[in-house]
Amino acid sequence: MSASLHDVAFLLADSFLNVLPQLLRAYWILASASVFVTILPIPVPRAFKAAVKVAAARGKLWYDRPDARALGILKDVSVPQQFFEHFYLIGALANTVLLQVYIFVCCEDQNGSTLKRDSLLALLLFELHVLRRYFESNYVMHYPESARMHLLAYLYGLSYYVAVPLTLLPTAVLNMDALRSAWDLAVGAGKEHWQLVDKRLWEAVATPHPGLPRLIAGVALFLFASGLQYWSHAVLGRLSREGGKRVQEAQMADTLFPPRAGNSTGAGPADQRTGTAGGAGAAGVEQVDQNPDGSLAAPKLTDVYSIPRGGPFELVSCPHYLGEILIYVALALVTRGSVGTLLIAAWVLLNLVLAADATQRWYHHHFPDYPRRRAALIPLLF
Repeated sequence: MSASLHDVAFLLADSFLNVLPQLLRAYWILASASVFVTILPIPVPRAFKAAVKVAAARGKLWYDRPDARALGILKDVSVPQQFFEHFYLIGALANTVLLQVYIFVCCEDQNGSTLKRDSLLALLLFELHVLRRYFESNYVMHYPESARMHLLAYLYGLSYYVAVPLTLLPTAVLNMDALRSAWDLAVGAGKEHWQLVDKRLWEAVATPHPGLPRLIAGVALFLFASGLQYWSHAVLGRLSREGGKRVQEAQMADTLFPPRAGNSTGAGPADQRTGTAGGAGAAGVEQVDQNPDGSLAAPKLTDVYSIPRGGPFELVSCPHYLGEILIYVALALVTRGSVGTLLIAAWVLLNLVLAADATQRWYHHHFPDYPRRRAALIPLLF
């Protein structure tokens, strides 16, 4: 009985792995198509477009969602934006497991076995990417308490960071015979097998690669894009911390030095962040609004956020999104433009075009002095 159940489970798993490449392809096509029909004036149900836009609305965009009402009772189902770190933790775990499986499969001691170096390099680069983003989420970025994202975006993000490493795997690995062989090797691996793994990995590095210029270009683009994204996140994290400090100081000032009756509270329209044109607070510290009952009102978004300046921010509003797009272009370059990586890059591009456009609109709406010539995502183009 147990043997028959084992055989059934094996057949089911093998059948699933056989269709997994098609499922992943459908996953990326449907995800891209959902954003595409949302961006263009295509007649689709309003609730569908609202769901896509809400999924892209996070952080400061969470409170500017005019289409969210189409979702009814689901419009405010959210989680803290700090949960972004879960994406990268899941991505690192999934990618590490698949990377180990791939190495064991490709290093099996049989004629003709070899490491597919393009896919191996792509998996290694993706590992660096998710580990860096996990570090940034915990130690570089700063998410205000008010920063939220919709539950739909959170659930999709978890699936996304499992789907990416699965897509980077060659289809030859996705069969039960190869995986079972890899498992047996991993469980019963002795010193000789680990020496074989080391040997094959060294061969992968040392053996001349016919596409070496392409790989060098891909790695160079990946490193440049990663540096651009890290620098952008460092700037945004610093501004967010400064915004949180401003709000705390303003609340403390209003608690210690409550405004006199009839005086205007809160920073005036000339400068909501420095207190240069608002009611007089303590030592020039801006004050925050009060509710009619005298309690402190929630800080304005423009008290928490400010205009990022310097470096790439002088050219585009979202250089961190541009960096993300270039990272996936680099992965597509490393894998010689495989169908899977091209589909991933297409979805990333469409999704971040939508998010960058919403971010640009938000800045122009909330900051009248926002640089008008600054592009949203691509310098001089968009």
